[in-house]
Amino acid sequence: MQQKPGVLAIVLATLAAAAIPTLAVSAMMLYFREEDGWIQWLAFVAALTFGIALVHMAVLGLPAVAWLIAKQKFRLWTMAAVGAIVAMVPVGLLALPGAPWGDQGDTWGEWVQILVVFAPIGAVSALAFYCVCRAMTKPAAAG
Repeated sequence: MQQKPGVLAIVLATLAAAAIPTLAVSAMMLYFREEDGWIQWLAFVAALTFGIALVHMAVLGLPAVAWLIAKQKFRLWTMAAVGAIVAMVPVGLLALPGAPWGDQGDTWGEWVQILVVFAPIGAVSALAFYCVCRAMTKPAAAG
């Protein structure tokens, strides 16, 4: 039987998971720094991304983690899969082609490209959560 992670493990794992998209966005901004002058906005965008990632984690990620723990499926690959799904759902809805809130010129191909970008970020975030949580959780006593 798996040992359930404590509150401190969950909090630190959540912070680690939120740091992954922040690092990804910051890296993209640094890569494209010459094109649009984005470098002056790096600190602001990083803080904004971290905040959005924390809210995203609280609203979608932690309930998914709680469900995996309850079903005793809190494992590396299930976390990666759930992380990819949790990352793709909101961005997929926001970028949906033809949606009234979106860009009417977007195509389904561009939508798939957006999902392909966000899925690995979500998976890596979930893996960061899993690794921090596992590192801070004591193994169950052998019976």
